Amino acid sequence: DVMSNVGSGKFYVYPQLNFQYDIFESIIIPYAGINGGLQKNSLRSLSNENPFIKSTINYKNSNTKFNVFGGLKGNLSSNLSYDAKASYSMIDSMHFFVIDYNDVTTVDNKFNVIYDNTNYFNVSGQLKYQYKEKIHLLAKGNYHLYNPKNLTRAYHKPSFDLTFSAVYNLQSKIILKTDIYVIGDQYALTQVKENDVYRSEPKLLKSVGDFNLGAEYRYSKMLSFFVNFNNIANMRYYRWEKYPSQRFNFMAGLTFVPF
Repeated sequence: DVMSNVGSGKFYVYPQLNFQYDIFESIIIPYAGINGGLQKNSLRSLSNENPFIKSTINYKNSNTKFNVFGGLKGNLSSNLSYDAKASYSMIDSMHFFVIDYNDVTTVDNKFNVIYDNTNYFNVSGQLKYQYKEKIHLLAKGNYHLYNPKNLTRAYHKPSFDLTFSAVYNLQSKIILKTDIYVIGDQYALTQVKENDVYRSEPKLLKSVGDFNLGAEYRYSKMLSFFVNFNNIANMRYYRWEKYPSQRFNFMAGLTFVPF
């Protein structure tokens, strides 16, 4: 099977093949496949990922020529499921974020977007627990290995990420949520001054963690109240170079849906 897409006046053809086999009563299901696709990079999609980019950037589509994957999934019980996967991709024009030091108009250190052909290896795992509509637990993680063709580092691409989230629903009236995030080491392209001469070099940004907690009270189908506590550990960290995260903060409010 093949899949085609048209973009920038070009015609693309991608492989599309999937296979899985249930070895034992949906407990062990190996699967494998190969696919590809074209990712449209726009101001909206890039700014959703990094809100500190310039508005005048060069846009290119990222072309995943192929992505080969394989893994195991299944249900360990009626409430508990798992999924473990490894994949390898060849991607033309993968996007990376670097601060544009050459643009004197960007006094706020705005990010530019650069592109490079990249080989990408990923290992991921997910464990999900669900008890009726009352309790939802999710633990997942990714290990990322990027090999750009020309860039020294895969700038602002973390080496791994971990997420743990939990939702407790008490009779659809009180909803409690918690999220714990860990983002691995990453590199930024920074500028240093040496003998009155500026030069660019990679800078290591340490791994970071965040802990959020939220609660919602649904007074009726139309009216609910909520409060969210963010960065409860009050940590100062950098997901993006030169832009420290907000420390502990909270937000409270209400939502009203007239119909």
